[in-house]
Amino acid sequence: MKSASTLLGEAWRGFTANPKQLFILALPLVVMDVLIAFITDDKGSLVIPGNLSQAMEFALLGLILVGVFLASFLTTSLITYAYAEPERAVSMDHLRRVTSRLLPLLWVSLLSTIVMLIGFILLIIPGIYAMLALMFTTYVILFEDARGIAALKVSHSYMKKARTALGLKLLFVFIIMFAITAAISFLGSFFPHQAAEFIFSEVLTVIVNIVLFGYLYLLYREFKNYAVGAPTATTSVPARTPVA
Repeated sequence: MKSASTLLGEAWRGFTANPKQLFILALPLVVMDVLIAFITDDKGSLVIPGNLSQAMEFALLGLILVGVFLASFLTTSLITYAYAEPERAVSMDHLRRVTSRLLPLLWVSLLSTIVMLIGFILLIIPGIYAMLALMFTTYVILFEDARGIAALKVSHSYMKKARTALGLKLLFVFIIMFAITAAISFLGSFFPHQAAEFIFSEVLTVIVNIVLFGYLYLLYREFKNYAVGAPTATTSVPARTPVA
């Protein structure tokens, strides 16, 4: 099985092979970040223009949360396809595949959240175990035929042979990403204008997220191959036509 640093290096090379396409795919998250920046104050509190009723404020907040979820789902899924099929440009066919899996993903996300909450309520360790066991569920839905409970079981089957290795690989990448994010925030504080700081932080954060999405997909592929006894795949990044 490949080391965490090797997988992270492959995720970075996947980004550098075609950054234009990956940046375009990440645009929904950027739009949501800009929208949230406009409707929140410096303390992160929601600022609603006009005199809206409390019900309308809750409705608006709900729409924003739904938009954030959909933007995140579409972005992560399409970026994942870009890493999974480096020889192809992401197309409308990929978008149709993603949207056709929206309801199964919503259902499985709800199931996963319930299982993890029960685990954390009982004890911390069962919650961590549940998080590791179910983390590949999204990829199972995107790339395999399993849905619902079956997808949860498939995800668990990929983890159970090497649960410690999975935990350590996740810990490694999140420590790296936390350090990079902290450095971005620190460097951004030197910008004299808030707009310049936002642009600087947003661009670098998008790069970090893209590489993280790629790393998590490569992790899924690695543990799936290990679980089924398949040879370890080698990531290639051939040239491809970027999205117009």
